[in-house]
Amino acid sequence: MLETDSEKRFRALIEHASDLVVVIEPRGLLTYASPAITRILGYESAEAVGTGIDRYLHPEDLSVAFADIAHIVQTPGGMHRAELRYRHKNRSWVILETLSRNALDDPLIGGIIINARDVTEKKRAEQAIHKVNRALKALSQCNEILVHASDENQLLRDMCHAIVGTGGYLLAWIGYAERDARKTVRPVAYAGYEPGYMEQANITWADVELGRGPVGKAIRAGTPQIVQDAHTDPAYERWRRNAARIGYGAMVALPLSSSGTTLGALSIYSAETNAFDEQEINLLKELADDLAFGIATLRTRAAQGRSAQRLQRSMESTIAAIAATVEMRDPYTAGHQRRVAELAGAIAREMGLPEDEVHGIHLAGAIHDLGKISIAAEILAKPTRLTAIELQMVRTHAQAGYDILKEIDFPWPIAQFVLQHHERLDGSGYPGGLKGSDILLGARILAAADTVEAMSSHRPYRPGFGIDAALEEITKHRGSLYDADVVDACLKLFRQGRFAFET
Repeated sequence: MLETDSEKRFRALIEHASDLVVVIEPRGLLTYASPAITRILGYESAEAVGTGIDRYLHPEDLSVAFADIAHIVQTPGGMHRAELRYRHKNRSWVILETLSRNALDDPLIGGIIINARDVTEKKRAEQAIHKVNRALKALSQCNEILVHASDENQLLRDMCHAIVGTGGYLLAWIGYAERDARKTVRPVAYAGYEPGYMEQANITWADVELGRGPVGKAIRAGTPQIVQDAHTDPAYERWRRNAARIGYGAMVALPLSSSGTTLGALSIYSAETNAFDEQEINLLKELADDLAFGIATLRTRAAQGRSAQRLQRSMESTIAAIAATVEMRDPYTAGHQRRVAELAGAIAREMGLPEDEVHGIHLAGAIHDLGKISIAAEILAKPTRLTAIELQMVRTHAQAGYDILKEIDFPWPIAQFVLQHHERLDGSGYPGGLKGSDILLGARILAAADTVEAMSSHRPYRPGFGIDAALEEITKHRGSLYDADVVDACLKLFRQGRFAFET
């Protein structure tokens, strides 16, 4: 039977679509695979047709997939959404978001239609955000505890409970390295364990069998020790039964070091395997360093003043870590956040704001594009102008950045600055369409600094317009889009030669 024009048009649309379309019969055999299967999974359509879907599914997802197929078969015209792991031809795993529809009664199809799109990077970004966010929450809460700490034992208990309760980790405990003959590790605080468990633990940091686990090694070497899979790591065999009983899959032991001496170790456990990436470990190391600092500070009766100073450094280290995460995913704007922060701080200082407010605005500038971590890298690095849909996706970054930062107790309204830095005085900005004084001054400063830096710098899809064009832009919209006082301060800095972007 010859295809009609409409059928030809429909087939052309399917075969040129970026999403993968496959048709399977009830036993899971592929009867059709669109050309997108080559881009998404590496297979040619011809080699995929006739094979079973189980050839591509992750073993742990097989039962779920076939249960879904059975359900769809029993539901004529029904639809089902799922996220499952599929094996790429290069042996890597790809996460596909699928929408399946029962078309068994359709004579032209006679099977189950599955539309699939690759969401692997999106899921990885979400996981990275989750990991960094839980560490940030724990770090923020623990630093708040440090600032107000006046008793060492209470500090240790509160820290463990914050790591478990606020950070969402499964278990946490602190052990002090005793200087006795056995080199005992004495548990002094914990959260997440059943009562009495830690008091009966027999742990040492001596170089003997019992001391060659992560806690003993962390104390001896003074470096973090990571077990990404407590069920398979050969070095963790002695403690594997305990891992299975309590239910943790990964752990990290962090030394508590102060003035060249290791006081003990902080151990943090996660229920998942492969739970700790480099970014999260760096933040947790910062937390352990802060704790060691707090212990030492309490012991020298100078907790309040020095903890506040340490908190400030901690906040800045956290912000620097976040900024680095964003710039690793978007190399074309590497340095953009730093330059915006420098200009925003200079404008705020020129406007006579208190130095503490200047500092907060500078730090907000350093992470104002944090939300871009949730946007696909190929959109951020696209060498041509974005489509309307892609532009809309990019515009979600202000809200996404706010959602990540809103739970962190900064001394400044940094989350709000990040949320509002694309708002404009006349209400034409996003995401809230705020007007005038409803926009925080810090956000108004960031808006002008962001525009000047972005226009003057190169982008993948266009060369930079230069600083003169950028200053002309904010001058043209002075008082309508951009705060007049902010624009005046910015122009004054450049025209008097008191500010220039570093190359």
